[in-house]
Amino acid sequence: MTMRNLPGCLRNGTPALFLAVFAAVAALPRSLSAQQQPEARPAAEASEEKAEDAAAPAKREGILVDMDIMDTHGIAKPKRKRKSAEDEVTMPDLKPEDAAVTVEGETLTWGALLEMASLHVAKMRLPPSISELSEEERKSMMTQLTMRRVYELAGRFAAKAMLAHEAKRQGAKLLPETVESMERQVFNKLTLNKADAMIAAYKKPDSFFSHEFTNSLYILAFRDQIVRPGVKVTSEDIKRAMARVNATNALYVAENEAERQSMLKHREKIAKGEEDFAVVADEISNCDSSLYGGVWGTFSKAKLHPNLWNVAVALPLNELSQVVETEYSFHILKVTAKQYPVGVKEGAEGVEPVSVSISHIERDKKEPIPVLNEEETRKKLIEVRTKVEMAKRERKLRETVKVESPLKIDLSMKKNPAKKSKIVPIDPNEPSLPLKLK
Repeated sequence: MTMRNLPGCLRNGTPALFLAVFAAVAALPRSLSAQQQPEARPAAEASEEKAEDAAAPAKREGILVDMDIMDTHGIAKPKRKRKSAEDEVTMPDLKPEDAAVTVEGETLTWGALLEMASLHVAKMRLPPSISELSEEERKSMMTQLTMRRVYELAGRFAAKAMLAHEAKRQGAKLLPETVESMERQVFNKLTLNKADAMIAAYKKPDSFFSHEFTNSLYILAFRDQIVRPGVKVTSEDIKRAMARVNATNALYVAENEAERQSMLKHREKIAKGEEDFAVVADEISNCDSSLYGGVWGTFSKAKLHPNLWNVAVALPLNELSQVVETEYSFHILKVTAKQYPVGVKEGAEGVEPVSVSISHIERDKKEPIPVLNEEETRKKLIEVRTKVEMAKRERKLRETVKVESPLKIDLSMKKNPAKKSKIVPIDPNEPSLPLKLK
């Protein structure tokens, strides 16, 4: 997982703690490999003969890493489709010591899984409007949020455990000093950011983190020691890949313009009352705020992209912005509140608010792929083909390895009962902390 993989809503408005922990995660694979490998991108995947079929589950590079635990979700009551009873996810009747997921003899307990999911939910900043809900509604909402994390984490544990056990079967080795070094780097980052509750949970025996961390390192070893050495690249492969990068960039420009025009049309229809803001957010927005009718959260100037901040500050309350573009995404904003310094009246001339509360509809942009020289392209192709091979092996494991769980974990790439998005293949570059920390 790299910054390029993050959805636009996180890259345009992201709390500092997430960025710090993300940096700790991203540092791990670089320390494990003596040779830096450039980041693989979809255009290089397209250079592979029939790579689209071989790597169908790898269209997105990396498992979703629970990014939105740091998002600022709101509680809105928009005009949207009412959830049916089938959509509601209830808390299972399990004891802490009961097995939540078992893969190849490796068991994650319900206590460890629930603890990590609860820590994620505790990091959410819920708006004051939560007080408007009844106690039963608040309890139901927190159960839904917690179970959503439970399914995400359970699916990730199962997928990583499969690959880790395959790595062991094929002889991948971990050096104790490497494990200690990586663990030290991660905890140092967390300590600097005073994430004491996370640290305490991670250090417990058989915690979610202990499984996640070890399995992630085995996946890296599997990639570097078993899979990558067998990957070959020819000069013809390099020429084809360089040509396709240029073609793909041209396609991205066209797709981004089509996305912009689509957002303009939605904005016009919402302004005319032909569409409802919350319903459009629910149906098309790439941000997790879509689950709450587009309610994104409250942001200070330092934590919001300048393009979005400048528009939000000038925008009258509850009015639609024009389509706002950043290098990552397109947005339609609606500012629901502005917070000013103590003693300053709202709208005082020359005084900016200290923070703004925003709802938005967000669509990600396709970012141009850097044009590389031949040597850089060769390295990238090696990395892409390694990922394709990893994805093929993971897919085979998903089809053959038995996962035992009282939860409805679906490893067939279909929709998870507690989440909109799909379980996607693990990025071997990312021995992620349980934090994606959309």
